[in-house]
Amino acid sequence: MAIQFLRQVEIDGTITATINADANDGYDGILVSTSGLIERRTKAQILADIGAGSMNSFVVSADTNTATTTISNGETLSLVGGTGISTVSNPDGTITITSSASGYSGWDLSGDSGTDQTIASGNVAKFAGGTKLSTATSATDTLTIDHDLQSQTNTTASASLVSGGTFTALAGNVSVDTTGHLTGQVLTTFTLPTSDVYTGWKLDGDSSGSSVNVSSGDTVDFIGSTGISCVAASGDTLTITNDLPFNSLTLDSTSGTASTISNNGTIDIAAGTSISATGDGAGKVTIAYTGGTGSMSSWTLDGDSGTSQTISDGNSVTIAGGTNITTVASATDTVTVNLDNSITLSGSVTADSADLQTLVVDGATTQTGILTMGAAIAMASNKITALGNGTDSTDAVNLGQVETLVAGQSLFKGSYDASSEPGTPAISGSSNIANSVGDFYAVTVGGAFFTFTTEPGDLIFINNDIAANSDPNVSNFTVVQSGQSIASAGATDGAATKGVAGFDSANFVVSASGWVQMKASGVTANQYGSASIVPVVTVDADGFVTDAVDTTIDITASQVSDFCTAVETCVSSNLTYAESIGDGTAVSYVVTHSLGTRDVQVQLYDNSTFDTVYAEVVRTDADKITITTTSAITTNGVRVLISKAV
Repeated sequence: MAIQFLRQVEIDGTITATINADANDGYDGILVSTSGLIERRTKAQILADIGAGSMNSFVVSADTNTATTTISNGETLSLVGGTGISTVSNPDGTITITSSASGYSGWDLSGDSGTDQTIASGNVAKFAGGTKLSTATSATDTLTIDHDLQSQTNTTASASLVSGGTFTALAGNVSVDTTGHLTGQVLTTFTLPTSDVYTGWKLDGDSSGSSVNVSSGDTVDFIGSTGISCVAASGDTLTITNDLPFNSLTLDSTSGTASTISNNGTIDIAAGTSISATGDGAGKVTIAYTGGTGSMSSWTLDGDSGTSQTISDGNSVTIAGGTNITTVASATDTVTVNLDNSITLSGSVTADSADLQTLVVDGATTQTGILTMGAAIAMASNKITALGNGTDSTDAVNLGQVETLVAGQSLFKGSYDASSEPGTPAISGSSNIANSVGDFYAVTVGGAFFTFTTEPGDLIFINNDIAANSDPNVSNFTVVQSGQSIASAGATDGAATKGVAGFDSANFVVSASGWVQMKASGVTANQYGSASIVPVVTVDADGFVTDAVDTTIDITASQVSDFCTAVETCVSSNLTYAESIGDGTAVSYVVTHSLGTRDVQVQLYDNSTFDTVYAEVVRTDADKITITTTSAITTNGVRVLISKAV
């Protein structure tokens, strides 16, 4: 196969070629032998080398001539140019055939009218604009024909119309041709009447009857009904009269004697206290209040909290009930404020000035209802007295009942610190606190208590009632020592608390004072393992290390699952890179391999023939190479393989 060089080969030095002598001077090539010698070859030898056949003649024919010409071996075939055709023989053995004539003779330009024009070669055809049309040429080879803009002037006519006058208006359709141009319009002359024309009006009444249109020339007849008469008079006057006579009316009031007012009688409206009566002479009497109006225009409503409210004249005041309070409005102008029968206290009740002696529920001084407290009642220094003994599990009990219930029972009073006399709290000594039989304390800090040495966890019981400041002796107490302190760990023997614990003798050593230490396992204290050494550790059933040795790592590929696959993946990701290059245009490509070194091997092969090809390769930096060729590479035509040297 041939070796492809995508870039010129530059030889820095001298190549010595041995050319074999040959009797045929028609030398036309060289051949590199398998031994590396460059041999001189004749045409005949090259033809023989490539296995070429021998041609004696060939036949030439043309499209327009059925006759054929036979060209024998050694004869010359001449290509002669005809009309408008020229031929040129090139040094490289090719013939260039060129057309020297365009073949264009002309064309005819015709219109809707006028004489046809012949546009010969080289002539210019002009498209001239006509009425309302313009033409313009532009690149490339474009002729644009535009309809000219329409210019017009609008006029507005004004005239005062009079009776009998005329005016002309567009009163019909306009005519438009197929191109959208206006071809005609219909004008109409209107003549106004010689006098004003009355069109009519509408007559309607109070009843639900239909209204009547009164046209010009119609007569409207007003007809009187019961008690009504209608009389027409000159001057377009219609008089409507009430014909019913007035007899009398009775005037009465809530007090006094009723009065009868006869026809044409007089009603005298007399003013009373702070009242005035004024007539206007037209049958209207105005009655007004003339008394004082007072001086208050508003007042203020305030409460224990909230914003004060201004009550203006005419406002309504609402007295709203709050928690456990209900209000009721009733006649006359009364608001009753009630405390609800069942109330819930969501806050605290504080009795500061006097003892709460009587609780009245449902009108009785004894509790017959249920009082629900949503929070604690703060009694301050006050107390509840005369509280009866409770009987149910949910009843409150008094102090006497509690003392009876717990008498002789143990009552835990808290922790006791015995680190210093008389201890905290002071349950012994001349300043002792009072205690009752059964009370007991738990020692949290050990120390001396009379003749006892107490430790945390010991209990001190009170044998009988002890008054305060009575300096009780040891007989008043019973000390129960647990003797079972919880063992703890410490840095030294003295720092560790001794207590109940058990240890495996196979692994631990315990001193007489209770000091516990692990037995030596026999393993040498050391740091085991490294990058190439794995520690082998022996552990017994109790989890103690009994042996530890270093072992050099020696693992064969067969001992590692998917070893080859993992290595291939690692090499592919970290040691090699592959990419196809070529876009049909460029002769230089930058390939980014990101292997972090210039120590890389680069190989290229043709993606079609899969032959190895050669190009100029420059290791641009530690992550990129630049490939340069003489000719453009086809799209993805070459595959680039890059390997990191290790």
